[in-house]
Amino acid sequence: MLDDAMEVVECTVEALESLRSPSWRATPASRDRFRALLPGVRAFRVHVRTEQSMFKLSQDIDPERYTRVRDSFAAENPRLADMMDR
Repeated sequence: MLDDAMEVVECTVEALESLRSPSWRATPASRDRFRALLPGVRAFRVHVRTEQSMFKLSQDIDPERYTRVRDSFAAENPRLADMMDR
C-alpha cells in the first residue's frame, strides 16, 4: 500500500511541478521527504464513468468583483465579456 501511495505522491508532484517554469523534478532527498509523509497519505483510485460540464460566467459573486472579472476579459475576449453582460 505504501508503494501505491508513493506512486500517487510522485505522479501528483510531477504533474503539478511540470507546469512551473523552470519545472522541478523530484530528487533522492525529496523522495526521502515524501516517504516521511506517507503514513499520512491515503491512496485511492477513482474510475470516472460520466462527466457533466457547466458553463459559468461568475454570476454568483458580488457586483464589484463581477465587474473586475468582466473588465479583465473585455480586452482579450470581448465576446466573453458580451456574454457576461447578457
